[in-house]
Amino acid sequence: MNFPEAWNVIKRIPGWLTRDEALFLFESAQKTVNLPGVIVEIGSWKGRSAVALAYGLKSVGTGTIYAIDPCTPFKLKDGTRVHTPPEEFIAQLKRRGVTDVVVPVIKTSSEAHKQFNDPIKLLYIDGDHSYESALEDYDLWTPHVVKGGIVVLHDTVSYPGVKKVVETRMADKDLTRVIEMSAYVED
Repeated sequence: MNFPEAWNVIKRIPGWLTRDEALFLFESAQKTVNLPGVIVEIGSWKGRSAVALAYGLKSVGTGTIYAIDPCTPFKLKDGTRVHTPPEEFIAQLKRRGVTDVVVPVIKTSSEAHKQFNDPIKLLYIDGDHSYESALEDYDLWTPHVVKGGIVVLHDTVSYPGVKKVVETRMADKDLTRVIEMSAYVED
């Protein structure tokens, strides 16, 4: 599947991931095909980004993506409360044909980390956008990233907490910025 075909599916999934961001995740997953390890996504909501990663990975081979989300209600920047029950998230993955590569993990990032030992070739952080939570996700998971692996944070412009993680933890990295994302390749 090429990206235009993938986008025709991805854009039907509710979420805030733009076309350019989905393309970036799709291509980033493709770039990891020869690296050891798995892809870890922190924060999945309805699965839009998980599907983008999955289609990218499947277009060049196979692998495993752990999509970590507690599926609990949360507030948007404007105060609106949103929620996706686990069954809805899993059904979305099934409808999009990615359950062969995406493993839903219905836990918080810190709970999931306690049972995790795999090397990571691509880490995508899009969970709680507060500084404390984004920093915890970054600090817990980046030690698992393999040499040559990719680390991506979403909402690095519009959320001060995530932006601060980029400024404090990623400042010395060679960053590639794509719209609301910041990414680097692990040396």
